[in-house]
Amino acid sequence: MRRAVWVFLLPAWLGLSAALTGGAGLAGGNTEVPVTGPDPSFRKVVASHLKQVLKNPSAYDSFEISDPRWMNSIKGWTWLICVRFRELPKSEAEQIGLENNPSYPPQDRVHSYALFLDGDKIVDGRFAVQTDSCGLQTYYPFELWPSPAAYRLIFPPKRRRSTPKRSP
Repeated sequence: MRRAVWVFLLPAWLGLSAALTGGAGLAGGNTEVPVTGPDPSFRKVVASHLKQVLKNPSAYDSFEISDPRWMNSIKGWTWLICVRFRELPKSEAEQIGLENNPSYPPQDRVHSYALFLDGDKIVDGRFAVQTDSCGLQTYYPFELWPSPAAYRLIFPPKRRRSTPKRSP
């Protein structure tokens, strides 16, 4: 009787310990971290995606972006980029209607959004969950919509050289 129990329990124990010690990680492949990060234009791709995803982009500000991290996600090995932004308070009229609605989130709160980048396209995006570790990242300012003043400062308009008037 004891032998029959061991015959059953030993393979189960071995399978469970292999899964818990990393044997399950073999299914995802053993892809190494690329030598270079994603294409530097990934910020434009991220900005474009967020413009499509956020319903009312003017309701948010203080956008910040993290450095890309190479990780294995549901979509395979991708670059994870976290974007953090602040939701602006609603106008007073809208706030009155929402005061008694317990399901509506409080205003002026910070959100984190996780984007998974493969090459130059976003393969997945969601509000960050704990396993994304977006709360532990270092963030840098990110202008989703560059202001014209900042653009003119970086790329000043070319001035035309005035040509001397010709005398008749």
